[in-house]
Amino acid sequence: MKIPLILNFFLFAIVSSYSQSTQVNIDSVYSENEIDDFISAGHKNKDSLLLGKAYLLKAINDRDNNISPLAAVKGYQKSAEYFLAIKDTLNAYKSYKGEGLLLLKQSENENAIATFIKIDSLLDTSFQAERAEIMDRLSECYYNTQDYEKGIEALDIALMYYITNKNDYLIADLKRRKAKMLYQLEQYDRSIENAKQSLKLATDLKQLPFVSQNLQVIGLCNFKKGRFKTAIDNLLEAERFALKTEKREVLKDIYKDISICYEELGNYKEALYYSTEYSALSETILTSKGLSDKTDLQKRYFSQKEQALQRTQVDAKRSMELNSRRATITFYSILAGLGTILITSYFIIRMYQQRLNSQDIINIQQEELNTQKIKELENNLKMESMYSMMEGQEKERERIAKDLHDSLGGLLSTVKLQFESLNINNESNIKTFDNANHLLDQACQEVREISRNLQPSALINLGLVPAVNDLINRFNDSAYPGIDFQHYNMDIKLENSIALNVYRIIQELIYNAIKHAKAKEILVQITHQQDELIVMVEDD
Repeated sequence: MKIPLILNFFLFAIVSSYSQSTQVNIDSVYSENEIDDFISAGHKNKDSLLLGKAYLLKAINDRDNNISPLAAVKGYQKSAEYFLAIKDTLNAYKSYKGEGLLLLKQSENENAIATFIKIDSLLDTSFQAERAEIMDRLSECYYNTQDYEKGIEALDIALMYYITNKNDYLIADLKRRKAKMLYQLEQYDRSIENAKQSLKLATDLKQLPFVSQNLQVIGLCNFKKGRFKTAIDNLLEAERFALKTEKREVLKDIYKDISICYEELGNYKEALYYSTEYSALSETILTSKGLSDKTDLQKRYFSQKEQALQRTQVDAKRSMELNSRRATITFYSILAGLGTILITSYFIIRMYQQRLNSQDIINIQQEELNTQKIKELENNLKMESMYSMMEGQEKERERIAKDLHDSLGGLLSTVKLQFESLNINNESNIKTFDNANHLLDQACQEVREISRNLQPSALINLGLVPAVNDLINRFNDSAYPGIDFQHYNMDIKLENSIALNVYRIIQELIYNAIKHAKAKEILVQITHQQDELIVMVEDD
């Protein structure tokens, strides 16, 4: 109830036994002039209680009218100092609390932390509820400054009180926030545990915003633990509940998280769909915020206009000079309000245009990224197909080599033994016999050479370096060029598939140098450096 200044003086004249400080109610609404009169009276009479209440009322007026947050903070500080001077802890708590909340609203988190810690030092064991509320706000400041460990400590103190008093709503809220901090600290199991506890309470209380946010935290933790499908299930459930609430910011973040999960699973179609939903909702929120800011400015303007009218009515009996000054102030306030609206509208439009341009760039980059990933997948498929074909060829070579060596080689050896056991007495047939025997030797040698080329036994039994040496020794003849083989740091054991591929490469390069380049000298080098194997074949 608003008490005119004249009525205050009337009550003071009638009830002289009460001081003016006892008549001022900090829960009532007073005009600026009335508050200034309270301050003047408090200084005149050295009434600390009246001064504490007056500065608290002034701070509340400055805060509610958005005149100056800094002035409101100073008002709260002065009020607390006067209350502490008379050891009025409860009212000092209210003043410091107002200061801390205003600093928190203005994102001055470090100053807010200092204020809330100061409040905690004032409160004794009889102020358990007030201390729980302060710890709650302090944890919010620590979260904003990313000091999550201290935030969890403050939350645990508040939780002890709310659990004792069985306040399920606040327990669900604080457990939800604790889960978010634990997620930031990468303590995913503890985060999931707290989120599930909050989820159960929120479900019983039918607090859908809490339900969706807890499911989102659980989904993010599962994503970090590599359980992508479970994470998607959690986030889709969070989306279902978020759609039933007004929390569009939460829904926007859920869309973004689902898109990331699908992208991790390689489901780019669903990832693109939810990325598009995220972008569309972001634009909607930005547009709504612009309209909301404009509406708020209009409300403030009309609120200031109404307050100016009320002040004019309250101070109607003041001098003409004061009325003229107030009219001038009101006029300039209207101009300032209109100017603020115009300037804000201009910047909102500029920001919206920049947002659209940024979104177009993001969409183009996303398309390029998707195209690049598709190309990578195609290249991987080609490499896998080529590898499978080469592996099949090597297996077929191995089979043919074994057949030549075990079957045809054995058969030729038997024929040779049988042939040599023949008794040729006719001298005219001896030459024919020797020629046939020589041809059999050549056939056996050719079968061994073909078998060794198809599946080099030295490579399997001894390794890459001995196998290459064996290959080069086959060309140790004047009909072939001189081949120099050098190897460095080759004391490692290579996988059979890698060694075989390197052997085939060297074999093909040597054959090409002999057949096509007509080389007279060939240099073969194999070098192992860290995780790389360097093969070089040069000819003159």
